[in-house]
Amino acid sequence: MAENKEIEENVKISKSGDSSLKPLLWVVLLSITVFKFPESIILLLVGMLPTMVAFVIDRSSGKYATLCVGAMNIAGIFPSIFKLWTGQNSFSQSIQIITNIFDLVIMYGAAGFGWILYIIIPSAVSALLNRIAQRRINRLRKQQHELISEWGKNVAVRPESEDPTDDRDSKETPELA
Repeated sequence: MAENKEIEENVKISKSGDSSLKPLLWVVLLSITVFKFPESIILLLVGMLPTMVAFVIDRSSGKYATLCVGAMNIAGIFPSIFKLWTGQNSFSQSIQIITNIFDLVIMYGAAGFGWILYIIIPSAVSALLNRIAQRRINRLRKQQHELISEWGKNVAVRPESEDPTDDRDSKETPELA
């Protein structure tokens, strides 16, 4: 028993120590990436501007606009990053890609398509769900009519309430004092 408690305490101590190192590890990783791949970082910063804007203006807790725009934006940047990585992979190549209007149209157009998806998909899903619900209502009404025709109109009548506190069926009118 005492050994198990000691092991659990050691695990808790090691877990709490890991959480304090996470920010430091992220800073080190980011620094290495910036110094090792600066041309890719420049291209990503310029290409991901629509995603950064979406992050700033998106007030929802899930950041759905940022996710939608960001995913499409990354898809639009990928051909340019691939061209950079398979080409010279230099600052001049990165600047050449950034100043090429066709590459920018692909990057920002994909982000624009992400905005279109973010705006249109919720209303399309809502319309689809309304249509499904309406079809279900129509199917249930059809079944109801079939039951009424088979069993008679008494099937559709609601039973009277047996609750003594229910005053709806009471014929007496309260007297005013």
